[in-house]
Amino acid sequence: MDVRCYLPTHSHAVHIGGLEEVALMNRYTPNISTPDMIILRDYQDILWTKSLSGGCEYCEANQGRPLQLTDFFNILRPQNIEIEGRKFWAYKHGPIELVIMRTRHFPDTAISVDESQWCSGVFINRKVWISGDTMFDADYPIRFAKLAEVMFHDTQLFFGGVHASYQELMTLPEDVRKKMFLYHYGDNWDKPETWAGGTDKYTGDPIKDGFLGWTDQRTAYDFY
Repeated sequence: MDVRCYLPTHSHAVHIGGLEEVALMNRYTPNISTPDMIILRDYQDILWTKSLSGGCEYCEANQGRPLQLTDFFNILRPQNIEIEGRKFWAYKHGPIELVIMRTRHFPDTAISVDESQWCSGVFINRKVWISGDTMFDADYPIRFAKLAEVMFHDTQLFFGGVHASYQELMTLPEDVRKKMFLYHYGDNWDKPETWAGGTDKYTGDPIKDGFLGWTDQRTAYDFY
């Protein structure tokens, strides 16, 4: 209830599974104002019709019609921008500028964002770049490493699937890796012999391999 603005990146339950409860609690709890949601038009329709409407749409009739996402959230619409000749979207929320970029996350057969379901990463105040969930796409980390002070990239400890693998991230230039924390790693992260054994190209220790390290759980990262 303390969070008053949301930026959903994609529709996997680990990312938006609690939004239905957020919507209902904020609408039906007395003296609670309507929260904000930063979302593009294309994804707004997907999020509502594919994920949230089943539990929210018929809670009541509002002026004779089923409810919509706009009955639960104040919609804040990002605008088109260009960075180094490529199109992205941006929204300024108070002191925070959020640059949103499409990523190629799922299905694993997609070879471009046009073939992918909606998913996005975010660039915060032109300082902190977060990949969101994505398959390996070297152009993004290389491009944003020129601008970002620090980067967070999701990784999995095996090759293939719908996230960038540690093996693939190791192919990034050293000056990119040295700005990058890794997150979304598997439970065997601290047993590199189970996933990094048999290769002399990396150790499985991200600091030794040129990254900033694993992202720690329940840790606040303060860059100001």
